[in-house]
Amino acid sequence: MRRRHREKEEPDHLIAELRAKQGNLTWPQTLISGRLVDLFLWRGSPSPTRSQRVGAWLLGVLFILQGVILLSFAKSERFWPGLLISWAFILLGAKVFRNGFARRRSTQRS
Repeated sequence: MRRRHREKEEPDHLIAELRAKQGNLTWPQTLISGRLVDLFLWRGSPSPTRSQRVGAWLLGVLFILQGVILLSFAKSERFWPGLLISWAFILLGAKVFRNGFARRRSTQRS
């Protein structure tokens, strides 16, 4: 069994490590991180991590379910704009769900 005892580290090194880990919690970094998440959900990635895959799948399924529920209400009430909105949610959910899978890397030929 491995022990997880760290050797005594200098306090400055420990403080620098903690600040680096908390970098995504400060204002400009949250904007950058949020933009990266949006790009992943919209464009996909050639090699997403497991947590990115699961997150994209869950978000995609939620959008699809929301669209299906709205579609059933819109059909029963004969609300035509609701039908269009529900199909938009279904298509958006399908796109986000699909981006949870790995993409092929494009090889450019010269």
